Amino acid sequence: MATSSSTASGSGPKDRDPPPVFDGDPQMFKQFERDVSLWQWESDIPKNKHAVKILRCLTGSARAAADEVPLEKIKSEAGVEAILDKLREHYQPHFGVHDAPSL
Repeated sequence: MATSSSTASGSGPKDRDPPPVFDGDPQMFKQFERDVSLWQWESDIPKNKHAVKILRCLTGSARAAADEVPLEKIKSEAGVEAILDKLREHYQPHFGVHDAPSL
């Protein structure tokens, strides 16, 4: 008996690996950025849907900050970078001079 998670081969992009989760812990932001980059590279999901997927995996202060990004930007191929830019801006006070992610 087939389960709802099984899909026929060739039926479209598969979403087996969800995007990384981020709860807003500033110490984990650099790792989150790296994980997002890796997820994007291996994902078969259309690029204009990446930001929506990532937004749904954010919680706490990270979600609150990302919710400031306009929906039209989130629904575009530039959405992931817009969310990451907003998070960098939000967490910048938590980074030391040597800890700041490259912009």
